[in-house]
Amino acid sequence: MRLFSGLSLAALLLGSANAVDAASPAGGQKAAARDHRQWQSLFPQEMYEFLQCKVCQTPELSGSVGDSGCDYETVDKAVSAHFHPLLEELSTLTFFRYFKVDLGKECPFWQDDGMCASRDCAVCECPKHEIPATWYQMDMHEQQQKRSSAPTPAPATAGKPCDQQTGESELSRVDRTNAEAGEAFQEWSEEKSINVWSSQGELEDEMVYINLLENPERFTGYSGYQAERIWRAIYDENCFLPPSGQEKELTGMCFEERVYYRLISGLQASINTHIALRYKHGDYWGPHPSLYVHRVGKHPERLQNLYFTYLFVMRALGRYRNELLAYDYSTGNDADDQRVREILRMLVSDSQQSSSSCPVEQQSVLAGFDETALFRVPQKGLSYDQYQDAKEQKKQLELQFRAKFQNVSRIMDCVTCEKCRLWGKLQTMGLGTAIKILLADDVSQISPLHRNELIALINVANNLSRSVDGVRLLRDLEFIEAMKQLAAIVVGTSIAIIALIVCIRRRNATKDAKEASAKKKN
Repeated sequence: MRLFSGLSLAALLLGSANAVDAASPAGGQKAAARDHRQWQSLFPQEMYEFLQCKVCQTPELSGSVGDSGCDYETVDKAVSAHFHPLLEELSTLTFFRYFKVDLGKECPFWQDDGMCASRDCAVCECPKHEIPATWYQMDMHEQQQKRSSAPTPAPATAGKPCDQQTGESELSRVDRTNAEAGEAFQEWSEEKSINVWSSQGELEDEMVYINLLENPERFTGYSGYQAERIWRAIYDENCFLPPSGQEKELTGMCFEERVYYRLISGLQASINTHIALRYKHGDYWGPHPSLYVHRVGKHPERLQNLYFTYLFVMRALGRYRNELLAYDYSTGNDADDQRVREILRMLVSDSQQSSSSCPVEQQSVLAGFDETALFRVPQKGLSYDQYQDAKEQKKQLELQFRAKFQNVSRIMDCVTCEKCRLWGKLQTMGLGTAIKILLADDVSQISPLHRNELIALINVANNLSRSVDGVRLLRDLEFIEAMKQLAAIVVGTSIAIIALIVCIRRRNATKDAKEASAKKKN
C-alpha cells in the first residue's frame, strides 16, 4: 500500500515539475537534480537502489576499468569531489576559453554536400569590432609580413559578417562574440612536426579565435547520413577493430590496438553523453536520458571506454605536471592568470602537497594508465633476431597508430556542422596531445606544447570529466523515467479498478433498488 501511494504521489509531483521545466529556459540539469531528490525521498535508500538495479538498462559500474590501473569507484569519487569542479572552472578562465582554429578547410576525402558545405555557410569573416584590438593588430601585422614575401594572390570575395551568414541552422551556427581578453594576450600558431598528432590547419590567415564558453558542445541536430559517414570513415578505415563478435571483450587485439580503439570509442561516448546532457527540448535545454541510454548507457563496453579515455588523458596531465606548472599563462587578466596557476597546482599536485578531500583517489587517477607498456617489446625469452623482428613490428604498429589518428583529425574537416567541427577538431587535438605526452621517452625533452595544444588538452579533459560525472545523473534520470512510466501504469490501473468498483456498486445498488421496489408492489 505504501509503494502504491508513493508511486501515485510521484506521478503527480513529476507531472507538475515537468510542467514548470517546459516553460523555463533555465530548467535543465537543476530541475533533473530536483526530480531525483523528490524520488529518493519517496523510498528508503535500499529500496531505491534495488529498484534502480531492476529497471535501469545502464549498469552500475564496479571493478577495474579495462586496460587501466584504476577502478570505477575510485574514478567516480575523484571526479565528483576533486577533478570535475577544478576542470570546469579552469575551462572558463581567459587562457583556456579561446581556441584558434581553421573551420573552413575542405574535406580531403569526399566532396562536401551537407548543410554547411559552402564557405559562406561554414565560416565567416567576423567584423573587426568582435576581435580584441591587440589580437587584430598582431594578426594583421603577421599577415602583412607573409604577403610581402609571397606572390600577390588573386582577388577574393570578402566574407560575410557573422550575422549575415546563410545556409546554417541556428543550432549549428558558431557564435564568435568574444569576451574581453587581457592586453598582453599573445597569439599562437601551429607548426608542422612529426610530433603533431592532429592536423588543424596550417594557413594562419584562415584561423580564427573562438570563444568556447559561448559555443558549448551540445545537441545541434547534426545526424543522419552525414554524421554516420563521419563515424564510418573513422571506424572502418582509420581504427583498429576487434574481430567480429568480440567487440565487448576486445580479445584478439594487442594492447596498443585496444588502447587506440578504446580512445576512439571513449571519445564518441563522451560526445554522445554531452549531447544527452545538453539536449534541446523545444525552447529549453536539458538532459535526455533515453537518448543517453540508447547511445551509451545500455552498452557497458562504451561506458568502460569512456572511463578509460578519461584515465588516459588524466595520466597525460599527471605526467606533464612539472611542465604544466612552469608554463606561462599570462593573458593580461591578472586575476584569471593567478587563478589558472592555483587550479593547476591543485589539479596535478602530488600526494604530499595535495589539499584534495580524496588525495588517494586523486593520485590513483593521475597514475591510472601505464604508458610504459605501449610499444614495449619484452626481451626475455627471445633470441636476438626475434627481438629485432618484434621491435620492427612494434615500430610499424606505432607508425600505423600515428597515421590513423592523424587521419581521424583530418576527417573532422568533413563534418558539415560548424559547431560539431569546432569541437571535433579541438578534442582530436587534445587527445593527440595526450598521446604525444605519453609516448615521449622523456617529457622534459619534447618541445613545449603550443598554446593551442594545451588549451585543447585541458578542454578535452574537462569534457571527459563532465561526461564521467554525468553518467550517474543520467542513470538516475533513466530510473525516474522508468518509474514515471510504472507510476502512470499503476495510477491508470488504479483508476480503472476504482471505476470498475464504482460501476459494479452502482449496478448492484440499482439491482437492489429494483428488487426492493418489486417486493413493495407484491
